[in-house]
Amino acid sequence: MRVRGFLSASLALILVVTLVFSCFQARAIPPGSYLVYNITTCDADQGRIRTEALGEVGKHSSGIELVLGLYNFSTGEELEACDVSADSGEVRVDILGANSSFYTVRYSLILRNVTLACYPPAEGFNILKGIEWQRNGRLLLARLETLNVTRMLYVSRVDNGVYDEAGRLLGEWLFWLPERSRAQSYTVVLAHVASMIAQITPGLEGSGIATLVGVNLSKVEPGEGFTVGGIMVPPTSLIHGYVLPYGVVSIRYECLDEASTSNLLGMLKGYYASMPPEFKVARSGNTIVVNYTPLSLFSSTGLERKPWRFTTVTEASNLTLFKCKRVDTLPVAELGGRLLMVAAFSYARLVWERGTGVLLEVSHGGMFEESPMGTENLAVLSEYLGWEGEDAIYFTRGVKGFTSLKLVDTNALKPPERLGSPGSPEALAETTLALLALVTVALGSAVLLQPKRRSLASAT
Repeated sequence: MRVRGFLSASLALILVVTLVFSCFQARAIPPGSYLVYNITTCDADQGRIRTEALGEVGKHSSGIELVLGLYNFSTGEELEACDVSADSGEVRVDILGANSSFYTVRYSLILRNVTLACYPPAEGFNILKGIEWQRNGRLLLARLETLNVTRMLYVSRVDNGVYDEAGRLLGEWLFWLPERSRAQSYTVVLAHVASMIAQITPGLEGSGIATLVGVNLSKVEPGEGFTVGGIMVPPTSLIHGYVLPYGVVSIRYECLDEASTSNLLGMLKGYYASMPPEFKVARSGNTIVVNYTPLSLFSSTGLERKPWRFTTVTEASNLTLFKCKRVDTLPVAELGGRLLMVAAFSYARLVWERGTGVLLEVSHGGMFEESPMGTENLAVLSEYLGWEGEDAIYFTRGVKGFTSLKLVDTNALKPPERLGSPGSPEALAETTLALLALVTVALGSAVLLQPKRRSLASAT
């Protein structure tokens, strides 16, 4: 009995400490929070042909250069409507309110000292209403001190989907990871929908290409911390995510004989030796399987819900050099009834703060810098601008190359100032001390009372 009481009290102590630690680690973002991100672009030109509009904006400010247009999901048509340049810019996110289902968010894209060179369709864009245009041939020109595009968005606290005022699903929210995602050891985030018709497999056509970001929440990467607004976030509190550069879940090779299997296995081992370690090659008899673990291990477990559905399709082919059949299992994302092929358009790194899930930085670089498709921005400058009509959604692209965002001002990382307020570190500390005191008393009682009970029993 003495041992049982001691173990019960010890277990209670462990549970309390675990719960308190989890409270310290995870915090919901309260209404009234704001996030301000600075926009930067790299200087390297990606070889883009300088159109008439692009040449016009290039005469003026050139700190940031973007292409603004529409992509129609029904017809697959893409319209590059405007070339935009600005000396500087920022993205601002204000959390206006929250209930158990949604955050109400005001999203603003703010550009300063702006030159717009647009083609006539842009005159009717909702986000450009009220601008006084000057005509120069077929171009519409405007010079503005500030261009402020503001949208009211609603972020689901259930599945992290982001919706516009008409209730249309825009994608998955990036500016913070929800609590359910942070409870996982690994998650995948749908970061962007690229604008083009995609051939997923023969006979299956998709209405876009999804950029997926893999997030390993169980891993702490070495490196420096992050400082914003005088607040230092240590490296141990950073969550890193990377665009998944391969659109495959697994590849299965079924060979007819031992020689074909051995020869193919030798070639594959040599090939994948130079590939990321996420690729695993295994053999069983005359079958060889290559798994890309970030996608083959990802699934919605019920702890985490997504506004998009992850599914797969297969594509079979015969190898000409070997007596083997190859079956590819390819990832497909379904968002709002649209099928999206999964592939990489840019190599991007995203960093979040572990406690709140707040996005700290989106940066670009690495092996995909020279990709002609590398000028696609993530949703932080694209989908959140919303829809023009029922079928056409806005998109942006960086003209000079990659566009990055970095958090420069926020109050979301600061603890509540009022002592004892719900969720504040002070209140948690007081609660922790009180609970630990109670457990300590219980632990002492469990140990001290047991001998007395045995002595009374022996006396009788």
